[in-house]
Amino acid sequence: MAAAAEGRCFLCGTPAEAVAWRENGYDAVACPCGLTFVRPPASERVVDATFDAHSAAFYRLPARSKVGWLMRQRGVGKLLEVGCGDGWFLEAARHAGVEARGIDANPDRVARARARGLDVRHGLLEETRIDDRFDVVFHCDMLSHFPEPIAALRRMTDLLADEGALFFEVGLLGAPARAWYPRIGGIGLPQHRWLYSDDALAKLFAEAGLRVVASKRFGLACSVWLSQTVRRIAPVAKRLIRGRASVGDTPGSASGPASLPRWRRYADGVQERVESFARYEIGALTPTLGPATLLVLAEPTRRR
Repeated sequence: MAAAAEGRCFLCGTPAEAVAWRENGYDAVACPCGLTFVRPPASERVVDATFDAHSAAFYRLPARSKVGWLMRQRGVGKLLEVGCGDGWFLEAARHAGVEARGIDANPDRVARARARGLDVRHGLLEETRIDDRFDVVFHCDMLSHFPEPIAALRRMTDLLADEGALFFEVGLLGAPARAWYPRIGGIGLPQHRWLYSDDALAKLFAEAGLRVVASKRFGLACSVWLSQTVRRIAPVAKRLIRGRASVGDTPGSASGPASLPRWRRYADGVQERVESFARYEIGALTPTLGPATLLVLAEPTRRR
């Protein structure tokens, strides 16, 4: 993107100089419009489209509640998920009676989703021809990763049927949440190219020709604090659980979560559930303090 390459905000064109955070040899610079972006821009050789720092539980645990929220807003016959990963949201949507399909850049995740009977294609949104049209196009935590967010939103809008809508989750980690960066301890540079505030999101949607028709906010302050606490006590808890594990609970020769000993899988599962509960259940009750994540349902301002 030309503006970012020149050190300017792609939303308002302002040269940004205020460094809000440094990580992995990159700066996160803060624009007065509320967008925080990585500098220097990372090349496609550095930003791996197949990489995802989130665990499977990050997508699996809240999938059913997200589908439920969407279905309360409108009926959905056909849905496409961009960046569907292992397909947890697709599976929840299918159980709700939706004809759900997906696309993902990671071939291993595509294979795992297909193994569970899901209709998933391998590829990037920007490079894959999709002839069908959908009532809803969904993505989770992708607006921070797209090389060109406006173009990506317009591309997804082009995939909508008449009266269709975009549905997505997006983090709010721009101003005033920048003060939380030291507490978070890392914001994923350079994989996260763009971090948004409410004002920056509003400008992004306007530029992409979208209007928000429904949204739900989850405050992340408690989640950040609880996650830090859990990570501090997790090693001790895991040692205690391990001490009670049976002799047969030893890792096998295979790699991946299934090869972990049973005590470790149990401890990791408890930690993931606590963090998900703090993010979505407690977060729904504390939506205004610090960083947040937002569920958004948006329609094109102009129909074909």
